[in-house]
Amino acid sequence: MEVLVLETPGHSLDSVSWLLREQAHPSAVFTGDTLFVGDIGRINLRDGEEKPEVLAIALYKSLFDKLFTLPAAVRVLPAHGAGSLCGRSISADYSSRLETQTKTSRSAQSCG
Repeated sequence: MEVLVLETPGHSLDSVSWLLREQAHPSAVFTGDTLFVGDIGRINLRDGEEKPEVLAIALYKSLFDKLFTLPAAVRVLPAHGAGSLCGRSISADYSSRLETQTKTSRSAQSCG
């Protein structure tokens, strides 16, 4: 097994995701605050150091150029679930498959 760091800015400029590979095949991604089950992370406006537009573009690229290009069967393991202010419709489920998130997440569909 190996763990690779994926730079996935958007929630904040220093956001990362961790990709777990087993025998060189991606099997799971720990997505932090970038991608949740049922939603995508929102940009963090608390910092005030970066313009919201810059964070929004970074989040879009992190999702569509990195995470959503991974194999559909990859398990998504976000930092937290329902009740968090980091997304508006986060599911109570602890994990999902990437293919499910690209098909069912309202936020992911509206960005694409």
